[in-house]
This record gives sequence, structure tokens and C-alpha cells, in this order.
Amino acid sequence: MIKKRIFSVYSDFKTGFLCRLFLILGVIFLIISAILHFTSFVATDENTKGVVIAFTVLFFGIGILVYFISCQFAKLAKIAEEIEKENKIDSVDKTQE
Repeated sequence: MIKKRIFSVYSDFKTGFLCRLFLILGVIFLIISAILHFTSFVATDENTKGVVIAFTVLFFGIGILVYFISCQFAKLAKIAEEIEKENKIDSVDKTQE
């Protein structure tokens, strides 16, 4: 049988870590791209430069996408906190009546 997994709304599935990882990799590839473009002590052809630029764009794009997802998880946690606060207020009001 399949075991049912329950995830908390406060779990962001490590999107903050992944966002930083992908953005750091994008910066590293950007630095490598700049070194390959402006210096000539590393002999590379145009295909290699194109691949490095492609990885730069790819990692920056994935980093920004994961950052957006991380922000959505943060908003979800905030909404869940507000709902829990309202439920506590409602339960206190019902017990006082």
C-alpha cells in the first residue's frame, strides 16, 4: 500500500536553499563566461563559450523560478498562520458564551 504523506504548510521543500544554489551557480558560470570572453590565456572555441553562456542563463532562470516558488510557500505559511489565529479567536469566543 502507498503510505500517505502529510506535509506542513511551513515546509518549503528546501526551495530557499535551491534558489541560493542555482543563483550561485549562475554567478560562477557568469564569471567563467567573462573570463573566457575577456582573456586569452584559456584557448576555447565559440561553441564552448556558447555552452557556458547557456548554462549561465539556465541556472539564473531556474534560480529565479525557484525563488518565486519559495515566495509562494512563504505567503502560504502566512495565510495558514492567519487562519489558525482566527480559529483560536473563534474557539475562545465560543467558550466564553
